[in-house]
Amino acid sequence: LNALPDFFPPALTSKEVYGEINLPVVKDARFAQELSVNAAARYSDYNTSGGIWSYNLGAIYAPTRDIKFRFGFARSIRTPTQNDLYATPSQNFGFISDPCDVQNRNTGAATRDANCTAAGIPEGFINQPSRDTNLSFLQGGNPNLTPETSNSYTLGFIATPRWLPGFSLSVDYYNITINHVIQTIDAQQIVDNCYDATSLNNAYCGLINRDPTTHLFEDPAVLAGPVNFAKQKTRGIDVNASYAHHFGNGDVLNIQGNGALVLQRDNYYDVSNPNRVTRQLGNLGDPKWEAVGNLDYKHGRFTLHYQLHFIGHMYIDDYADYYSLNGEAPQEPEYTLIKKYPTTWYHDVKLTVDIDKTFQFYVGVDNLTDKLPPYGLLGVGNRTDGDDALYDNVGRFFYAGFRVHM
Repeated sequence: LNALPDFFPPALTSKEVYGEINLPVVKDARFAQELSVNAAARYSDYNTSGGIWSYNLGAIYAPTRDIKFRFGFARSIRTPTQNDLYATPSQNFGFISDPCDVQNRNTGAATRDANCTAAGIPEGFINQPSRDTNLSFLQGGNPNLTPETSNSYTLGFIATPRWLPGFSLSVDYYNITINHVIQTIDAQQIVDNCYDATSLNNAYCGLINRDPTTHLFEDPAVLAGPVNFAKQKTRGIDVNASYAHHFGNGDVLNIQGNGALVLQRDNYYDVSNPNRVTRQLGNLGDPKWEAVGNLDYKHGRFTLHYQLHFIGHMYIDDYADYYSLNGEAPQEPEYTLIKKYPTTWYHDVKLTVDIDKTFQFYVGVDNLTDKLPPYGLLGVGNRTDGDDALYDNVGRFFYAGFRVHM
């Protein structure tokens, strides 16, 4: 029942200058149907974070009309928002497991025990309140944030073969590194990152309040909010294929599929040790494989639509619990007998009837096989926060309706 605090951030001002150029180098030549390069740059000056550059370079090469290759490099920025910087701290509550408690001291990074000792916390220390109750902490902004910068590379092609009219295939590889990532992390991540770093001289330990004599968490235990951690790396391949065909009797077939294979998604939280990795790929909310396919067949006034959604395996607990990471043994290899959530397939079907040019009737069923979230998940939350919202939690769903085109 906390009252929401007032929020009066200072004004945000920016000054920017921008330019771009596109150079068609070759066109309609032998072995060079198209060759062009492009570039753009922007300089931004913010009163909250100073001046910073962003820019991109790209090229397109088409040896024939059937295939086109593309390459791109981009330096992007994201400045912290007024809320990131100045959100008024408000009280929150949550369970915070103490990394220096005797039951947790040897379960984290190899440096955890030494850092707890360096902080003056004895070997057999028991933080009983953190075992038994939810603790109070503050959640707010961080005025010391700096802008994110990212370097991204993309390389791919688009194929539209003349011998298969209506077909298109695009495949793109991407490699993205974000530095000084602005991320709101919870109280548990803050205390873990403090004692799992290479030393206590890091951005996280200053956010923790302990009694200097008892070493118990004080009230508030932690000041949680956005921080700049070292970096995030993501690599993957995106595939898009489509095919359209018009039959002699007037029927129309449209097929489209989109697939994503993520090769890497790693976070590097420790600024003092930027090579220490926390793997995100494969954890809940971040499947390695995901794909969506759509098929539409139109016959006269009738259109049949079918959609398939595939979600790959994900780990029930953190990847590092089951497998070695950073040269360290698995944290909790027997946390569960089953390590992964199963692959999931969703099937949606819809039939549309055009009564005339004005009225259209439709009927359909989503999640045709009544697939529920696996192993008791609820299918709620925000997918970007690693929750299980990518699973459907309604089950089989019938619907019908009509549209009127005026």
